[in-house]
Amino acid sequence: MLFRSTIGSVAPTTLGGLFISGNVTLSGAATLTVNNSFRVDSNFTLTLSTGPVNITLASTATGTLRGTVSVAGTFSNDGNLSIGSLASISGAGAFTLGNAATLQLASPDGIVGTGSGNIRVAGTRTLPASANYILNGSSTQSTGTGFPNPITGSLSINNPNTVTLSSGLTLSGVLNLNQGTFNIGSALSLGSVVINRSGGSFSGTPGGSTHYSVNYTGASKSTGTELALSGGTLRRVTVNMNSGTNLTLDASRTVSDTLVLTSGVVNTGTFTLTLNGAVLTGGSSSSYISGKLQRRFTSGGNLLFPIGTASGYLPVTINYASGAGTVTASTTNGDITGTTPNQINLDRKSTRLNSSHTDISR
Repeated sequence: MLFRSTIGSVAPTTLGGLFISGNVTLSGAATLTVNNSFRVDSNFTLTLSTGPVNITLASTATGTLRGTVSVAGTFSNDGNLSIGSLASISGAGAFTLGNAATLQLASPDGIVGTGSGNIRVAGTRTLPASANYILNGSSTQSTGTGFPNPITGSLSINNPNTVTLSSGLTLSGVLNLNQGTFNIGSALSLGSVVINRSGGSFSGTPGGSTHYSVNYTGASKSTGTELALSGGTLRRVTVNMNSGTNLTLDASRTVSDTLVLTSGVVNTGTFTLTLNGAVLTGGSSSSYISGKLQRRFTSGGNLLFPIGTASGYLPVTINYASGAGTVTASTTNGDITGTTPNQINLDRKSTRLNSSHTDISR
């Protein structure tokens, strides 16, 4: 249904779509439920007058707000609502976000008070911890101080510039770093969180004292402070990047539980990647460690070191005869020099030396 002018008294109804392309006032005492699409175009205002008139976006609905909604009653979003940088929901009424709903915010001010930001209602704001929040402006952006704390759903940073965390926040769900820089200083505390890093990065270091996981996807990138949680334990790292890409270590890092190598080469440079008793899954010509890999033996047995160089994959399987300890292995182009340390046997069936050699130390 398309509105371009003022409508008198409206009755409760369910709509497939509601599109506002003019300054429109809806009056009466009714709730309008939108099942599919809701849109308010730029420079126009939808006024939900006293009565009141309420609007609910169903869980199946997608909303695009580029103008203004002035609310006397309640605007409820149970679906996926995107609010543009100059758009807002304001008025004396209330705003309610569903427990599993998505709210996309492009205002430079994020969520603040009644005078700025995307949500400006003077009435009650219901922003559940379990919802999904996306900051996707196109210029420098702040989160504002109106977010729930903690967030147990998800928070996504999808702004090509910098998004600054305005106040302390604890995140125990999913953090998506899609693009741009998330400037957290020391204000972000992570619980049992999964960090999905496809393109964005941190400025600052997160805190927290629990286990967490990091998934890398997308194009070539360097690791950052997402692997350096102050007080926490890096439990699982998954490398599943675009084919032919590189993940470059910014410092020596330790994984305590599981390393999954699916696609993309981990380039350690002058640093070392340590698996502190962690399980290693995968490893192939399309995903391996180029540089130093350290693994811990808790008893005798075989451990695979999926290592290589920029020239290719040159894996090594090491048999540790007995006892516990650590072994570091790397592959370097050139002839073999030195000797194999005591108690270590190389399985030559899984080692391709060619014009390269494998360096092993205890």
